[in-house]
Amino acid sequence: MKQLHNFRPKRSLGQNFLTNLDVARKIADAGDIHNTDTVLEIGPGKGVLTQELLVRAEKVIAVEKDDELVALLRKHFSKEIAEGRLVLHHGDILDVLEKRKKKKERRSEQRSEGASPSGMPPSSSFLLPSSYCVVANIPYNITGAIIEGALSSPTPPERMVLLVQREVAERIVTRDHKESLLSIAVNCYGTPRIAGYVSAGNFSPKPKVDSAILAIENISKGFFLHLATRSLSEGIREMARIEDDFFTLVRAGFAHKRKYLLSNLRSAFGGDVAWSDVFEKVGLPATVRAEKLTPLQWRELFVHTTRLT
Repeated sequence: MKQLHNFRPKRSLGQNFLTNLDVARKIADAGDIHNTDTVLEIGPGKGVLTQELLVRAEKVIAVEKDDELVALLRKHFSKEIAEGRLVLHHGDILDVLEKRKKKKERRSEQRSEGASPSGMPPSSSFLLPSSYCVVANIPYNITGAIIEGALSSPTPPERMVLLVQREVAERIVTRDHKESLLSIAVNCYGTPRIAGYVSAGNFSPKPKVDSAILAIENISKGFFLHLATRSLSEGIREMARIEDDFFTLVRAGFAHKRKYLLSNLRSAFGGDVAWSDVFEKVGLPATVRAEKLTPLQWRELFVHTTRLT
């Protein structure tokens, strides 16, 4: 469709559209998509990846924030939408993930505020299925929020394949004793790998950096499960609390990267915990920084911290 092809990207939404169909195939290959799968695509853009996903999956749920793009995509994929193979949702993926994380949604969050310029109502009652995978070319500026939001969902995707900034992907996958908050989160929930690299010339407009196809497989909450064994009867709510508490600790540790971990934790939590005793029991030196800890060390630190509070 000429209108879709000529659509001008909006910098405010971080839009860099994939233009190479071969790259779309490589992304779909990395997702190992079967004809029984439901795929969540975040930011379908001009539909290059969407088209490839529709060839392979049973259903594609595409979430697009841009009003104009939604209208153009509805026309372009009218047949697939009519057949029920494509669900095109107008909304912000971060809102969708936040609503899914809540056990109960308030009706006030689902109220309609009238039709948008696309002719579609704003995000309201959209829910993801219990079993799905995520395959998407996502905006660089919300990479962390999307990954963390999806992984911490009560029912996370079985796997994720994302086109992200190359440096971010390498930082997540490379085990070089320089962890980040995002790399800790990813490795707590799944097994990351780089399925390929994509040069900047495969996008319009051309970004300043190259990208990588990041695959996160074997996604589960097993890392946290044994922390909740004494409270499993409380179910999802207890698991969510443990995850939140764990990452509250990790975020505090990374609050000031140049400071020692011990200093950051003392600043965040004050004298409620005998941190020197905790570090000694875990086997951590007082001069260690947050980036040096592995996910397993963070878990051990969390266990000993909760025992003393």
